[in-house]
Amino acid sequence: MKKIIVPNNIEIIISSFGGVGTSFLLEYFESYARTNSPSDLDFVKHSSVPPISFNRKVKFIYIYGDPILATVSLFRRKYHYYQSKKLSFYKSAKSMPESLSLEDYAKGQNDYFYFEEHFNNWHTKFLAHPTCFIKYEKLNEVKEELIKFLELPEDSLINFPTYTQRKSNLENLDPDTRKGLELLYGDFSEKLSNMKDFEIRLPKKQLFYWLKYFNKLYAKALLNQFFSYTGVKIRRKFPTLFWSLNKLKPKSWRI
Repeated sequence: MKKIIVPNNIEIIISSFGGVGTSFLLEYFESYARTNSPSDLDFVKHSSVPPISFNRKVKFIYIYGDPILATVSLFRRKYHYYQSKKLSFYKSAKSMPESLSLEDYAKGQNDYFYFEEHFNNWHTKFLAHPTCFIKYEKLNEVKEELIKFLELPEDSLINFPTYTQRKSNLENLDPDTRKGLELLYGDFSEKLSNMKDFEIRLPKKQLFYWLKYFNKLYAKALLNQFFSYTGVKIRRKFPTLFWSLNKLKPKSWRI
């Protein structure tokens, strides 16, 4: 079920815009604390906006990398269509056509991943909890700082996953495809490259940032979670009624 309000027992939330190794980091930390789902069953790993938590001790991690390489990675692993749907869900925006190729994506110059908006939502616009921002390529260099931020024991560093070089690269790309991706994401890529390798951001005023939840993105997310939750109960007891009610909702809210 898609969740924008996460359970209070979740201690660490890790997210990204995709293609930057979020899953292996979640799989590692779930041995030491309660995390969001590594397989994204709760729809948190790539949520367009930070989820809502009432746990005052919760820690957020946002891992990011070069959006151009992330795009190549998503297409290479054939995750591009589903990732586009995830990143555009709360926006009520168009996701990319399922049959779109990397070459045509670069040529079309339409950003169906909304990477920069995703990053800004987490980094600035909806910052409500202590959040650590980490460059994927520098993960091993800042692991001590990360463990300290999460308040985990030092022995959790012993088996910390080693950063491996990306399989996705730009060297084997067609020159026109590479040029198209650089035109599409070059400015954002440069912006991220100039950021600190490791940054902890704290909300300035808690109440002020809680008020930011009164936003159409969160309204849709909350309604979706409500319908998903109530729909499960109705579906179990009154399956015919469930399907009738489900058809009355806008398509983007359907369970």
